[in-house]
Amino acid sequence: MQNALLYAKSLSLLLEEVQSASDMTMVRSGLLRVRRFSRSEALTLEISDSRVVMNGVKLQRMGPGLQRLVEAMLAHGVAQIDVRAGAVPRELLKLVMSLATAPGTSAEAPSIFEVMRDASLWGVQLYPVPRAILAAQGETYTADMALELPAQIEERTTVLRQSVQTAMQANDVPTLSAALATLALVEAGVDNTALRALWTAAFDDAATENALRTLVVALPSCGESIGNAMAVLRRAGDTGAAVLIDRLLKADTMAVRRACLDALSEVQRGTAQLLTMLDHEQWFVVRNAACLLGEFGSRPSEPELTTALSHPDERVRAAVITALLQLDTPTSRATVRGAIRDESAEVRRRAVRGFLAEQGSTANVDKLLLALERETELDVQLEFLYALGALATPDAVQKLIRLCSTDGRYRPPDFRIAAAEALASARLGASVPLLRAMLKDPDVHARAAARHLIRAVS
Repeated sequence: MQNALLYAKSLSLLLEEVQSASDMTMVRSGLLRVRRFSRSEALTLEISDSRVVMNGVKLQRMGPGLQRLVEAMLAHGVAQIDVRAGAVPRELLKLVMSLATAPGTSAEAPSIFEVMRDASLWGVQLYPVPRAILAAQGETYTADMALELPAQIEERTTVLRQSVQTAMQANDVPTLSAALATLALVEAGVDNTALRALWTAAFDDAATENALRTLVVALPSCGESIGNAMAVLRRAGDTGAAVLIDRLLKADTMAVRRACLDALSEVQRGTAQLLTMLDHEQWFVVRNAACLLGEFGSRPSEPELTTALSHPDERVRAAVITALLQLDTPTSRATVRGAIRDESAEVRRRAVRGFLAEQGSTANVDKLLLALERETELDVQLEFLYALGALATPDAVQKLIRLCSTDGRYRPPDFRIAAAEALASARLGASVPLLRAMLKDPDVHARAAARHLIRAVS
């Protein structure tokens, strides 16, 4: 628990450094502090009932050092942050930079959840604050739950079905969503099998495709009714997902696409339809389908996702790589590692993750070292270096030592700095002699990074 607290505080401090527009050497130093924990530990930070919950343990008080991080979570509507063990610097920096950015105020401004989804991060996941389900509040819901006679339930469900029909005619989304959500919620809460069947029949009768379509069309603008609408779509299962996917394919604005994608992420149904979307002619439809299948963790989709890795658009292939990593099977990881030769730099960068998923494998380190030798894109090279630091095998460390001394002498400053960070992450205090030698580097930023790294690992 103590390490988790220090981990969270180091994230909060890094966020503060980013928000204060510190120079990159300070940010790099802060990133290394976080990496000392992220290399081998996972972190779950949750805000529940105005209390901070860390790795499942509710803190008695927030204490100093966490306030900046908690404030940013509240501002963006983030209920929970999950950081997987082995999260790399790029992912950690993307997390804090997204939290440091003020939430957008326009309808077209992407939420932090969309920003993180588009970044396709493997090691970091954000979860939104649960939407309030208004239908589950108040005396009416309590009274519905208390009904015990079939005749009473028939009478009540008839009233609710009539409310649905009237609301449909008037395009009254708040009333429509409230009536359908009441049917769904009471059905889920009733223990008696015979009585529950009455509520089930009423929901199935009322939740027609037209009713669901009305809710889906209204998603971007339904305000406080969004919780009710999502409760209905979750209950509708594959039928609700099919309506969402149909709307997504016909969407003509970013707000509509965003609302449908967010809803599908929450409903987590519709795998069969998403698989057909992998053959769609528009690249962004294929990308969205791959992203959702990855979020669902749909392992039966692995063959189709593997086939989609041959898509001509690199944006699709990059999304497929992330999806295969989320499936996290031996074959999906092997497929990802094979993409290290892709013509797209972004695909190659993401493919590095396939090597980290099986730490300790000498064969993986050998392949990574060979790939580093032929790589020409600096961004991808940096990802290789961080991966070597995370793997920290003897061969990986020896390569980093050479890159921090003779082999890296004529490389760009960013490369030398990344090699030093990776070595410091792998060997901590044992890296200090080489870091001291870097204090004589001709680049001012490299010298500053060395000073900060020495302080961080000492």
